[in-house]
Amino acid sequence: MKAIKHPQDVRRIINWLCRFISTSIQLPAKNHSRDLHSVIVLGYNCLLTWLAEYPDQLRVETVLNEVTTVVELGISGSKSESRSNEPSVYKGSKELKPASQRVRECAELTLAFIMQYLGAFPSISGPDTLDSLLSEDVIKQYSEGDGKFRYFVLDHCCLLGLLEQPLGNLEEPSPVAVLIYRGPFGKHSYVLQLKHLKSQTNLRKSISTPRSERSPLSVGRSVRPGTVRHFPRTAENVRIQEIDDRIPTLEGLMSRRNEMDEFKMISQAIESETELTRRSLQQMAVVSEFEKAIPPSAKQEFQAARILFTNLEFFSVHALFKKEKPALTALNSSSVEFQRQLALLDSISSRMCCTVYLFYAKEKQTSASDVIGNAAKIKSLNPHFADFVRGLGWSVDPKTHNGWAGVVPSADEKDCSQFKVFYWSDVMTEIAFVLPLSSTPLKQATPPAVMNSDSTPSLLSVLKVVVIWLQDYEPTPLVLPEELESTFRGGAESTSFDLKVIFVRPLSSGLYHVFGATNLGPPSYKSLLFLPLVSGMVVSKRAVPAVVRQAVMNINRRRRIDNEKYQLPHIRKKSKIQEMENQFQLELNPAQFAVSLFA
Repeated sequence: MKAIKHPQDVRRIINWLCRFISTSIQLPAKNHSRDLHSVIVLGYNCLLTWLAEYPDQLRVETVLNEVTTVVELGISGSKSESRSNEPSVYKGSKELKPASQRVRECAELTLAFIMQYLGAFPSISGPDTLDSLLSEDVIKQYSEGDGKFRYFVLDHCCLLGLLEQPLGNLEEPSPVAVLIYRGPFGKHSYVLQLKHLKSQTNLRKSISTPRSERSPLSVGRSVRPGTVRHFPRTAENVRIQEIDDRIPTLEGLMSRRNEMDEFKMISQAIESETELTRRSLQQMAVVSEFEKAIPPSAKQEFQAARILFTNLEFFSVHALFKKEKPALTALNSSSVEFQRQLALLDSISSRMCCTVYLFYAKEKQTSASDVIGNAAKIKSLNPHFADFVRGLGWSVDPKTHNGWAGVVPSADEKDCSQFKVFYWSDVMTEIAFVLPLSSTPLKQATPPAVMNSDSTPSLLSVLKVVVIWLQDYEPTPLVLPEELESTFRGGAESTSFDLKVIFVRPLSSGLYHVFGATNLGPPSYKSLLFLPLVSGMVVSKRAVPAVVRQAVMNINRRRRIDNEKYQLPHIRKKSKIQEMENQFQLELNPAQFAVSLFA
């Protein structure tokens, strides 16, 4: 796709995809079927692939409007464009009637990637992961005290880990909360600090410095007493008119004895207050220096959780009087099982995970041990094979790798010499190319996103993609024994694997011949293999790694479409959070929950 240079061509393709999806969803109900919804899901995947390759197109207003409209159509089942005789309905008030749950989930995934990742990959954490690498253990090293996190579930889909103790490197005493957010679309870490003013160096310095030190008060300053004037001096020169006599004086209105007594009492109080004021002013006149005002000591303890949830409107004290149930659910995180489930949640990748096994077969080799042993002596092999492997991805250590590795490394250091892993990723996919160096069966890692609710591997986990480099190809069938299959079987002898094999053979011209097979057997001459690869096609050296990667991604995507039990990563994460909520939630009524926030 990068061969398309003109942006108008890319916009035209995106427009076609959006119109295709929109037309398919708006078909009459009698035309909707499982196959149609599978095609719509593939349309969303294709649209997301194009947007991932050309994220700058989202800066064009027309393209952004088309994409968001088709995403809204997939989530809600209708567009916001109302007819002239119909009132407008806001998106938050629309009744959700998607074409199917699969279509809605894929549209939500498209929206999440547009809002979070497109144009921002790779992140500061590197291409290995889309999530934050900060964990509770790392944050506890920089916090004061025991650093105990409190966990809450928001709206049954978001897990919040909150640390209320301030970090050691914060200078200002203010409410600080460290928040680890785990949601359907990733994990993020935030440090939230409540401030009433902007964070500027000069402003922070002026606030932290007492006023008595910034502007010393002048000494020996005298205060001259004087009378208070309620009217300007020009009012005394105004002649009294007859109408002024129409307003009676206070003394003239006092006819009874009790009223006269009250007037004398008020007059005496006024004279007494006037005398006290005069004496006070005289004392101030002889004071040589004012006392410095000492600011109160800064508060060091705050209820950061209550302040944060109140400002975000997740919790309200007024809602307690209405007996409304808060959107937050407190969890019991003191058990070891909770930490284990939390680690399982973090292990679910936000992207599609693929595993590919690489083998090098010399001329007339049919023994699995010989084929696998070739990779151990990679320097003695065809140098183009090393270039091909390096073009597929970069070498990683499975024990320290943060992304998908394809295999589960053992605690034994010797196991690292049994295989090599080459990794490649983009904003949507992770691929691990595993190069076995010995005939020892490898323990394949099963992506948590493709596990069913009963923790058993789904149909997707039995898909195996193999790339075999042929040093010399002959018309005779290349049949490898079952020993080669046992290398990536991982001890599951009773499981029947669906193998997709890609054969690559270098030609003397510098090009590469590509064949395919559905199982370990002879290459196939079928016209269609796994697009963009076609069995029997000839590819250049520079293009073959990218074409093989794209074929691997299409194979895995097609299998996910065909598998009805497959769950998208964000749906699997959401289900895991709901499972943890049901297992570890604290049975607290709204009043008890409020008390726990104030504790």
